[in-house]
Amino acid sequence: LAEAGIRYANWLDSVVEAVQDASVWKFLVYGKA
Repeated sequence: LAEAGIRYANWLDSVVEAVQDASVWKFLVYGKA
């Protein structure tokens, strides 16, 4: 279970980073629009 938890934590971090990157990208696009 510990290993699965670590993999989930790493996956969650990746998702959070992806969402943040997408939010910044959208902000830049709409900001220029």
